[in-house]
Amino acid sequence: MLAAPDARPLSQATLRDIVADYLASHGPFPDGMSVEVARRDGSGWEPAVVMERPGTDEWTVEYDDGTQAWRDHSELRPRF
Repeated sequence: MLAAPDARPLSQATLRDIVADYLASHGPFPDGMSVEVARRDGSGWEPAVVMERPGTDEWTVEYDDGTQAWRDHSELRPRF
């Protein structure tokens, strides 16, 4: 992506605000959607299903073994 010559990097706070504004008006992971969830140890991804969206950047997912957990947008991706 090309930037204007006087472009400045976004601060972490500004980037968080942009993502929050986007997520407030979009639902990228609807209930019942099959997703992959990043493992907390960074070793890869595992399958799950979105159960609900309790917050703007928060989804409850259920793993194949029935365990449920909250995850944010950076930990989820669609499963094809």
